[in-house]
Amino acid sequence: MTDDRETTFQSYEDARMRVMAMALEACADHGCPIEAQLERCVDEALRERWGNPVKTYVPLLAFREVQECIRLGSCPEPATGTI
Repeated sequence: MTDDRETTFQSYEDARMRVMAMALEACADHGCPIEAQLERCVDEALRERWGNPVKTYVPLLAFREVQECIRLGSCPEPATGTI
């Protein structure tokens, strides 16, 4: 038997949907000054953390960043260039 907590966020898309749902809920409470950028902001915050081998807290950490963007009223521009 598999522990659901270990498999909940094995999929990037599952984690993305979870973070997006939390972000929309946060926006519903106080309005969303970054509504037009929300999807991009969620994607950036999640993508930055997705490489972490422990996925359990990745959505929560990504949401905290998105929540801060909502509070500030802006989302950082995505990083460009080559690594």
